[in-house]
Amino acid sequence: MPKEHKTNYVNYFNEKYIEKKFKDNRDKFMLTNNPFSSSKTEALRLEIQKVKYSEVQFYKDWIAKDPSKRTKYIEETTKNAIISFPHSLCMHAVIITSDNKILLTKRSPKLDYYPNTWSISVKDQISYKAVSTNHLDTILSKWSELLFEKEVGLTKDDYFEKNLRILSVFLETDDILNCSLSAVFPIKLDENQFRDKLIHRTDFEFTEFTFLSYRELAKEILKPELSLHPTSGYRAILALIKHYGMPELLRILFK
Repeated sequence: MPKEHKTNYVNYFNEKYIEKKFKDNRDKFMLTNNPFSSSKTEALRLEIQKVKYSEVQFYKDWIAKDPSKRTKYIEETTKNAIISFPHSLCMHAVIITSDNKILLTKRSPKLDYYPNTWSISVKDQISYKAVSTNHLDTILSKWSELLFEKEVGLTKDDYFEKNLRILSVFLETDDILNCSLSAVFPIKLDENQFRDKLIHRTDFEFTEFTFLSYRELAKEILKPELSLHPTSGYRAILALIKHYGMPELLRILFK
């Protein structure tokens, strides 16, 4: 914690101790730099370090909501590729069924951030279970396994691990400061099979779900009918580009 924020952090920690459940002040993992190399021949590299849950919450509630402080960290990240603010690295995975339908979920009204909005992906924070090795492929494999089992009840029999594709690293700068991976993941199940799995599970993070074809998703981005999570459009565009390619997507969107 930088000295300039230390006093405010201690005050915040004490004030929010019960409300934010800081008794369970467990470790999170933050990204420390932009992991995408400028060379197309080099692999994705994730450099992470431990950070306390209370520090992540302090930066979200105290720093991210102050425009001048938030701008400082945004510029540092985008210009210098250095990420110094505490956050919890997330993976947002767009799930695509075997019959090319994309899952959308409606966030619970009880969530702190963007309740009742629709997400085009499911997400989970990286955890100790995923970082028990230094091999990136193994980390991503375990991370995605935990994500899909926890969020949508998928088992390893429902997908091929090799199909996971990381499309980008993105910075959320709206009301929070957070770094995340954007991924797409085709699964073995078709829409009806996946729907059956979702219907029979209880989830506290989303209350409804639906499926859209690629064409329907493109239409939704152009003329929204759903109240989308602020970063859903970004992930939708990435998924559409991967499926159609940029020239064809532009033709579909603006014909």
